[in-house]
Formats: sequence, structure tokens, C-alpha cells
Amino acid sequence: MNENKVSKKQIILIIIGIIIVLLLIIFKLFFSDNKKDFEIVTSTSKFYTVSNCINRYLTYLSAGDTENLMLLLNKSYKNKNNITSNNLFDKIDKFDELYSFQARKMYQDVINDNVTKYYVYGYLIKEGIDDSFVQEKVDYYFIVYLDSKNSTYSIEPYDGIIFLEAE
Repeated sequence: MNENKVSKKQIILIIIGIIIVLLLIIFKLFFSDNKKDFEIVTSTSKFYTVSNCINRYLTYLSAGDTENLMLLLNKSYKNKNNITSNNLFDKIDKFDELYSFQARKMYQDVINDNVTKYYVYGYLIKEGIDDSFVQEKVDYYFIVYLDSKNSTYSIEPYDGIIFLEAE
């Protein structure tokens, strides 16, 4: 009978230990600082390549080119936001005038050997016809995925949280 009580105590201690370990794991997953360390982009070639991708996206956006925008928007972004060619301009900002993008800061996150994810902060600048036009600069953020193997890219608008948290 004593052996039975001891083994019951041991089982209870093991169960309590497992519960504590599970709680620590859950706490670490949900309440720890999940920030990744992103590398700042220092390569001028990559910096301007990514900037040019964004400017092409803006050109299609201001032209209302739904077909090319659907090709450029990141697939997971389209799925997550239920974006189709019919509701595209209900889900993303549409610009009636031509804007260019001037990147100011860029971070990279290597997803795998082929794909790099770029977090980009910069200014949207309204294009003017004459020199007397005062350019308005508006903060804007994008994520650009560059696939070096297939020489393709995709874009998604971004809330800029990693830039805003860094301030």
C-alpha cells in the first residue's frame, strides 16, 4: 500500500512538472519579444532595385491597371485580404494622380536561398508638371519579396510597424 502511495505522489509530481514546462513554453511563445533582427540594406544596387519595383507598382496603381496589379501583389497578401480583380480598389489605396516613391530606409529578411523580404520605408511624392509645384511627401511603407532565382518580385502594402517601433 505504501508503494502505491509513493507512486501516486510521483505521478502527481511528474504531471505538475509537465504542466509547468508547458506553461513556460506557452509563455515564451506568446509573451516573449518575437522581434527578429533584420539587416539594414546597404547595397545601393538592391536598394534601387527594390525602389524601382515599388515605383512600377505605383505606376500601375495610378493607371488603374488591375491585371498587372494582381500579378504584382503578393499571393499570401491577396489570400489573407480576399483580394480579387473585382474588389482590388476596395482593398488597397488607389491613387488618381501619379506618385513616385523615394525609399528612405530598408531592412531585409532572408526567407530562403532564393527569396529575400524587404521592409521599405519612404515617401510618396506627388508628381508635378512644373517647377513651381510644391511636392508633398507622405510617409509610406511596403514589403517587397525578391526572388533571385526566378527574377520575379511581389509587393504588399505595409503598416510600417518595425519602423514605427524603432522610433
